[in-house]
Amino acid sequence: MTMTQTKTASLQKKSFKSPDETRPFKGKGKLELIKFGETPIGRATFEPGWRWSENVKPIAGTDSCQAPHLLYCTAGRMKVTSVVVMATSRKTAMITVLRIRMIRQ
Repeated sequence: MTMTQTKTASLQKKSFKSPDETRPFKGKGKLELIKFGETPIGRATFEPGWRWSENVKPIAGTDSCQAPHLLYCTAGRMKVTSVVVMATSRKTAMITVLRIRMIRQ
């Protein structure tokens, strides 16, 4: 007789009131992360005038963000200046590269 182990999904409750990680941007804002296993969920605070090229590129070392995104702006206005979507047939993966700029609060 062979026994098979199965994993059961567990319910997790997390809040941005106590994020797992906070990454300050250079000068204008921050990224707060809560993690559910390998899946991070972030809340970014962009101060007026925030630009990737000035506030994150010096930290990340890339011309744009390399992570996939689903964006929801809750206050102020944000301008997405370019979107590049790359997909690969070898893997089930899609990368969305966004260039964004906070234009007004």
